[in-house]
Amino acid sequence: MNPLISRRSLLAASLAETLPLPNPRNRWITPAEQARDVVNIKDFGARGDGRSDDAAAFRAALKAASQQDGEIFVPASGHPYLLASTIALERGTSIRGASGQNPTLQLGSGADILFTFTGTAEAAPLDLTIANLVLESPTPATGIGLRVRNFTGVFLSHVAFQRFRIGLWTDWGIGVHCHNCSFIRNGVGLQAGGAGDPGGIRGRGREADPFMDTVVVDACTFSQNILDINDMGSVRSLGGLVVRDSTFFEAYAAPVAEKRVYVQMANRKGAVISGNWFECGQPSRTLLRLGNQAGGDPGWCRGAMIFGNHFLHTAKQNTVGVELSSCDGGVLLANCFEFAPGNAPIRVSPASRSTTVEPNSYLTYPDTPGYQDPVQGTGH
Repeated sequence: MNPLISRRSLLAASLAETLPLPNPRNRWITPAEQARDVVNIKDFGARGDGRSDDAAAFRAALKAASQQDGEIFVPASGHPYLLASTIALERGTSIRGASGQNPTLQLGSGADILFTFTGTAEAAPLDLTIANLVLESPTPATGIGLRVRNFTGVFLSHVAFQRFRIGLWTDWGIGVHCHNCSFIRNGVGLQAGGAGDPGGIRGRGREADPFMDTVVVDACTFSQNILDINDMGSVRSLGGLVVRDSTFFEAYAAPVAEKRVYVQMANRKGAVISGNWFECGQPSRTLLRLGNQAGGDPGWCRGAMIFGNHFLHTAKQNTVGVELSSCDGGVLLANCFEFAPGNAPIRVSPASRSTTVEPNSYLTYPDTPGYQDPVQGTGH
């Protein structure tokens, strides 16, 4: 045997045992994680018949997994696993469905939230992993799929959120990573941060300042939601939002009557929106809006890079591609705006400051180079 090859083989084997390895969830898997015991929920009485309440079996599996540092496995089933009460998650929880089959966990009539976690300290370690599952509500725009507060570390891969009032809602946290997930037919697909009800633990008048730092949306699909992403940041504008390589679409033949905005951002420091595809054929829609939070709050966004996206809008009236309503330091470049005539591919309000909106490509739908008055407003 060639001694050089032999040494290389031994070195590779040694490294495989000692170094963490990359994976599609945008984080590292350590050898210890790869060796986790698998806890099958059917071993604890789950039926997955769409009628029986499997919540007790799920809790028993969670307890067993936490005791042996295991991963909960949800096998394929011809019907949903019904959870008629909220499942409280623990630190280090890992839930994985059968790969390629994505079994369904369905919210039962007795619950308003499918999964929840509320830490007892600011940015409490959570390290939650969910993969290869469909989370759904049986009734449109009801309940919440996953609600997490006071946490660090949520990793979602190939998870579908369907027909919830809010699919995924996170605040008082650091680090949400959504990879290849889908948000379909929800009231709000993804909601981050905001100044909602108290629940954080800072005190000193800041109980209702639920920040959300470092949100990464990667290669995800948003379709038929009333609002795809509602990024509310925090009262004090905390940072880190990345939306990349994702799809935002509203069916031409089945418009969402209440929809006005696809992605709304407010009170955010530092955002990157890149490589996405937005398509709409309905009037009175805005694809991406920065600032101008509901209730009159200007919701300033400070520092936003919007580049390499395709904004396609075929409707003939009252349509906007990107609206910089309250934005300081926004940059739009190398995007393609393809719009029906007489609309506003880019709108910059007088309040916005230090914005740069060129160079971009402008097409008059369909595929005609050039656009009359593509940039409206005086804030750039």
